[in-house]
Parts: sequence; structure tokens; C-alpha cells
Amino acid sequence: ASNSSCHFLCSSCDKRPIKYGNGVIISQNCNTCKSEYHLLFETKDCYNSSILNQGYYFFSNDSMYHQCGEQCLTCIEENNCTECNIEEGYYPIFNESSNNCFSYETIKEGYYLDINQSEWKKCYEKCETCEESGNSTNMNCLSCNNNLTDGNLVPPYYLNLTEDGNCI
Repeated sequence: ASNSSCHFLCSSCDKRPIKYGNGVIISQNCNTCKSEYHLLFETKDCYNSSILNQGYYFFSNDSMYHQCGEQCLTCIEENNCTECNIEEGYYPIFNESSNNCFSYETIKEGYYLDINQSEWKKCYEKCETCEESGNSTNMNCLSCNNNLTDGNLVPPYYLNLTEDGNCI
């Protein structure tokens, strides 16, 4: 198609934009985009960062926008979140800069989900799993961490879970 029949964001195209009967554009049908715009991966549509500011990242290797992983609200790579998708049940780990987001459906070993703070927090060190933070007198463990080293003992160092949630 001539460039005059291309969508206004295209710098080149093979076909005119595809539209619904009411004029709403389904596909811009661009091959390349005008300056400051880039194709969205696996589409023929052009966007810039002000339009695609959540759920997408720009990948310089192919100069296209790609979708973030489901766990990310915003990201710098598919699975490298800058903000977790809390609405979909993914939460960051408290005080960790790893940019990982974990689902509320998973039990992250050594952590518990603090739903009020919208983040995963560390269990007491002797706990493998827990539902809240603990200390040496009230550990709040659901299961014990048997990968601990304690002085001269070598893992596996087996701890027993007491009825009140302590590992001894």
C-alpha cells in the first residue's frame, strides 16, 4: 500500500489498517513505525512508551515492545519486574531488590505472605514454612527447616515441630 493509505503511526505498511464497521481500528498493519514509535511484538501496531507504560517493556535487540510476565505490573524484561502485579496475586519479597514476584498460591519456603503489607516476609530461621513472623520463644512455624547448621552439627539437622509451632 502507498504510505498515504497507511495508518498515521506507520512509516511503511503493506495494507491499509483493518477496521470494524464502526471505524474502530483492529490492526494498524504497519511494517515499520514513525520516529519514537515501535512495533508491539507479534502485532503490526505501533506504540510509544507513554501509551504502553504498564505491562510491557522495550526490547532493544529487536526494537519492539514485548509483554511483561503475568507476575509483573511493570518490568524491564519479561520476568524482571519493577512492580508486582498485586491485583493478580503476585507479591514482592520484603527488603529484597531481586525484582521477583511470587504468587499468593505458592508457599515460598522460608517466607510468609503479609497480606496487609502486600509482601512476602521471612519466617523465623528455624521454620521452613510459617504463617507469620516469629522469634526464639514463639517461632510460629508450620514446618521446620532441616537445612540448618548448628555449631558442630552438620545438615541434615532434624528439628521437631511442637504443638505450639516451635522447632526444637
